Amino acid sequence: MKTLVFFLEEPSAQRMLEGVLPRLLVLALLECILVLIITGHRALMRFWLVFAGWLKLRNFILA
Repeated sequence: MKTLVFFLEEPSAQRMLEGVLPRLLVLALLECILVLIITGHRALMRFWLVFAGWLKLRNFILA
């Protein structure tokens, strides 16, 4: 856990995560839209779980 906190405090790691997280969010959104078309409402719930997790991680990093 200490290694993860140290990694997240590094400026280069923060810049990397700022570039990676929005791309992951877009990919998760596209995946959920595709799955929603195929399976129904469960993908929408999954998207909100992914989005909420992304916001929590982002707020943890920025805090």
